[in-house]
Amino acid sequence: MTTSFSRTTAHIWSTDEKRILVAAARQAARLWSENLWTLSAHGESLDLYERLENRHWLRDRAGRARLIACGAVLANLECAIRVLGWAPVADLTSDDIAPDRVARLSSSCRVRPAAADFARFAALSGRCTGAIPSSIPEWGRKRAGDCGAGGVRIQVLSPSRVRGLPKVGGQIARKADPDHAWAALLVGTVTEARGQLVRAGAVAQRLLLAATEYGLAGSVFTDPFDAPAIRGTLAGLGGATGFPQAVVVVEVPRNPSPERKSDMTDSATENRIVVGMDGSAGSAAAVRWAADQAIRQGAGLQVVNVWVHDSALDDASANRTVAEARDVHLKALEAATAKVLDAHEGLDITYDVPQGDPGDTLVERSKGAALLVLGSHGTGKLRELLVGSVCKTALRHATCPVAVIPPPATAPESRLGRLLASVSYEPGPIL
Repeated sequence: MTTSFSRTTAHIWSTDEKRILVAAARQAARLWSENLWTLSAHGESLDLYERLENRHWLRDRAGRARLIACGAVLANLECAIRVLGWAPVADLTSDDIAPDRVARLSSSCRVRPAAADFARFAALSGRCTGAIPSSIPEWGRKRAGDCGAGGVRIQVLSPSRVRGLPKVGGQIARKADPDHAWAALLVGTVTEARGQLVRAGAVAQRLLLAATEYGLAGSVFTDPFDAPAIRGTLAGLGGATGFPQAVVVVEVPRNPSPERKSDMTDSATENRIVVGMDGSAGSAAAVRWAADQAIRQGAGLQVVNVWVHDSALDDASANRTVAEARDVHLKALEAATAKVLDAHEGLDITYDVPQGDPGDTLVERSKGAALLVLGSHGTGKLRELLVGSVCKTALRHATCPVAVIPPPATAPESRLGRLLASVSYEPGPIL
């Protein structure tokens, strides 16, 4: 769960933050038929507009599907804002001056992103961080409880119940592969007010992201309910959904690779957070941030320092055996971590000092972890070669969510083994 930790005046979005937010919004556009929206940033607010020109007026005369598509964009923007360390506030009220404005997003409250936020953010780019569920209907019922809100209702339908729907059952069933396990999540609204249609799109998008997170193939369809008469006929289906607006079909992927199956099976199996520590100010900030997250989740913390037994690259290896050099690194890691985490009592910490390539080793250590945390800058004699490469390797190959924490602006960097000065946490963009 995301936890608030400070309140400020309305936040002014930086250029880097805007880039991340726009990129997140564009991910939603790939999941819908067309780009039916426009995003405008005005200092402290993000305004989402619908494009009123209607190329599909024959089937979408009132702009219902267009508003649902804008809701999908809204869900992605809220996801990105949380990962950036802010609590999103969405205003869906209509504006007489700008009737095409769908939502205004702003934030004045800092939050600490949770592991679930990182997992959803990773799903924006199609990354799976959870294991394929054994029962899709059971998984769907849990997601329905997590995602439904604001007058939006979700009903999980088995294939047999889908086929029994009047007028649209066969159309929906044909969108799934009959040779694979699947289920349909019917998204409905209590009314057909503009705000509820936007919320229905946001809920459908969150369901899609959840499906991606757990290695499932998901797709959203609004066309079975284009005709108002059909929505009226199906209103109140099962006493839960109200007017059906969209259906999310979720199924086991047709051709999941064996490697990906293995990765998804290994992930999310342990309540453990892995953090890389190399003695830099960035890694110290990452350790502190990871420790805060571990305490909130009741997770264990695994602090990893990867080293190479080569005196030309590693001072601790000079005139020492591998075992002696490892002991030096272990003691230095324990001392440096103790200084950074002096206020974190009761935390279950394990220390790990493996040899090898930092990027590959951290990816290996993160298998089965809830989260991998890295500092954005390294230090030492290999700095020119390793700056950025570890983060890139982790972001591309880790099977769990990855958080990249920047160093404090004024804190000096230090070598591993030097006791680190206390470091204040300042969250930054997640790459």
